[in-house]
Amino acid sequence: MRTKENNVKSGKEILDDFFQNISSIKGVDDKIANILSELYKTGKFTEKNITNKIDEIRQENDN
Repeated sequence: MRTKENNVKSGKEILDDFFQNISSIKGVDDKIANILSELYKTGKFTEKNITNKIDEIRQENDN
């Protein structure tokens, strides 16, 4: 936890902020942002899970 004297964010705080605001980043697709954010929140943010979810989106777009 940050105090007035210690104004440096922890790595977890930086990641929490990033994934909370990822959908507001210009150029980031909403579906991708939501998937990445959800995987992070649920503790399933792995290369395999990310790849699987992106493949699912590609298949949906092909249909």
